[in-house]
Amino acid sequence: MEKVENETDNNKMTESVSNEQDTVKTEQKEDYEERYNKLRGFAVKLKKKVQDLTEELKVVENDKIKVIAEKEEFQKKISLVSDNVKKLQTIQLEYDKLQDCLEQEKNENKKLTKNLETLVIDNTKLKESNYEYRERISTLISDLDNNVKDLAEVRSVIKKNVGLILLLEEEKKAKTVICQQREKDYEEIKVKLEAEIQAHKNTKARLESAKQECSSNNVLFLEVDNYEKSIEDLKSKLADEASRCLSLESTIEEQNQTIITLEHQITELRDSCFAKTNQLTTLGNKNEGLKADLNDLKQEMASVVKEKQSLLDSIEGIKANMSKLTKESAAHAAEKNKIAEEMDLLNKNHAQQVELLKLEITRLNDIVSSTNGELEALKAEYEGYKVRAQSVLRTKQSQNKENGLNGKSINEIEAELNHLRGYSTHLQEKLDISSEEIKSLTNDLTAIKEERDCIRESNRDLGKKLSLLSQDYLSLKEKCRMQLTTIDQLKEEMDNIQETLKTTHSAELKSLETQYQQEIDSLKAEIQRLSVTPSINKNDKPDKFEHDYQTRNDIYLLEREDAEGSESVDSYQVGNSSSERNQRTLMPLDELLNSSDDYVKSVPDLPVKVDRQELEISERRVKHLTALLADAERDVAKLNQMNQLLKEDIRRQQRSVERESHANNFEYLKNIVIKFITLKNGDERSRLIPVLNTILKLSPEETHQLNQVAGVSGRGWLPLISMPMWNND
Repeated sequence: MEKVENETDNNKMTESVSNEQDTVKTEQKEDYEERYNKLRGFAVKLKKKVQDLTEELKVVENDKIKVIAEKEEFQKKISLVSDNVKKLQTIQLEYDKLQDCLEQEKNENKKLTKNLETLVIDNTKLKESNYEYRERISTLISDLDNNVKDLAEVRSVIKKNVGLILLLEEEKKAKTVICQQREKDYEEIKVKLEAEIQAHKNTKARLESAKQECSSNNVLFLEVDNYEKSIEDLKSKLADEASRCLSLESTIEEQNQTIITLEHQITELRDSCFAKTNQLTTLGNKNEGLKADLNDLKQEMASVVKEKQSLLDSIEGIKANMSKLTKESAAHAAEKNKIAEEMDLLNKNHAQQVELLKLEITRLNDIVSSTNGELEALKAEYEGYKVRAQSVLRTKQSQNKENGLNGKSINEIEAELNHLRGYSTHLQEKLDISSEEIKSLTNDLTAIKEERDCIRESNRDLGKKLSLLSQDYLSLKEKCRMQLTTIDQLKEEMDNIQETLKTTHSAELKSLETQYQQEIDSLKAEIQRLSVTPSINKNDKPDKFEHDYQTRNDIYLLEREDAEGSESVDSYQVGNSSSERNQRTLMPLDELLNSSDDYVKSVPDLPVKVDRQELEISERRVKHLTALLADAERDVAKLNQMNQLLKEDIRRQQRSVERESHANNFEYLKNIVIKFITLKNGDERSRLIPVLNTILKLSPEETHQLNQVAGVSGRGWLPLISMPMWNND
């Protein structure tokens, strides 16, 4: 549930971040669209202005052609009229002004061409910077992908380490259980040894009492010799028994030494177990530290991924803006080329017109000089004929005022001059309008330059941000590498520790197995020796000891007691057997094995009482041996059951470990269980059993039960299902 909540929180966070990014993107898009629309409108205005200027220039050219024609007519009129020379000078001044305006327009056109060239250069630089940013972004994306892969590898390594730690913990638990069982077995062996020592002491006391009884019962004087011989034989046998007792004591001492060594080994094993537990705790602490570091790395990587996404979004916006700017710059470049071509044509036309006007001006100057000479001649004539022709001139002047020169009146000439002045004012107004349009174009160019500077500053800021982010990314990459190296070192240490633990545990287990196997083999050999009882008195005196032979055969043919050799191991039976052994006063197993049964052969003539005593002793021995055999069989059965339980626990733990890999597929398991419950056909159920076995890692008994349930037709099958995941876990 916590994982699901974390995933939902992460999804909400990502959705909120994506919504914020979408809002930012939409705002940026709207800003860029507004700018694009403004630039587009500005370009349309420029196109319209250029078209208007071209049309006006065409009109001006047509007007100039008309003016030239009118000037030719006007020159003809000036040749006749000297008064119009001043007017021609004023026209020349106006022409000079127009020429100055044209030169200013040329200079402004040159400035515009220079500005366009600078814009083209800036556009190329922006393109180059855009390509560089794209390359940087591609490198950053590749580095981020590599970092994501490295993080995935680190997560897989951590999962493997967690699995290994779980396996080590399970092995530790199994080993602790085995050590406890061995300690219990050791305590039981100690109790058995103490009981056997007490039984040995009791047998010694009985032997002494038997000696006293034998000495007291020797009352008959007739059989003194026989009894003395028997006593000597008994003394020799007692000496043998004493030697055997000494050997048994030596063996007991050896066993005590072995017990001491086993105790030392047990203490060493305990120390090693404590050391291993300490190592496991340290490893667990290291693992927790690594988990915390991994969580920090995950958070850092999440922040880096978010920053990367924001950068990618901003870069995409910049790319879109750059593409728009490239398109606009291409359109502006095409328009600039067109305008440059048109301006070249206009310059050529204007140069031709200027040359024509210069020729006309030279011609007009020649005409003016000729008219000035004529005027001077006329003045001289006028001064000569002034006195004589005053009356005539007055009359002629009155006539000339009415008729004019060459058939035209002065009023008509003045009207033509006024018309020419109006036309010149109209041309001046057009020039003013064109200058205002040029000023507006220059203002638009300054605004475009300011926008370009703002874009450059934003690009510089983005470049600085990218450099800072690249530095942060490199630092994070170095941190990840350092942490990966530490994880690898810890992994190597874990592997070395695991190998050492495995080797030590395997060596200890092998040594313990060999020791226990040797002990079991020795016990089996002793049991075989006890089972094979030698025949008594085959060669010497068969007639006297025929009864003893028959009794011993009868003893071998005795029925076994209850629970002798049974393989069932219960707690109360073990307790009863130990209490019975403590209550018995018979010989221990080692003393019985070392005791001889042939001491009767040396006795030549024994009464019936001696035979009965031997029979009782032999019966007691047989009972004691059967009890010891039963105890040994019980111990063997107990060990077998413990071995089976350990194997079952190990298998169960292996299944639980294998089941953990499928722990995330609870939904799939639920669907399969529901299908298995709802289906009625046995074949379909039997097909689902292998799937359940792979997910739940069932035991053979559980798979057999499921197969039986799948074969059953009806409703009474639900109680038979035993899910190990629900029972064991």
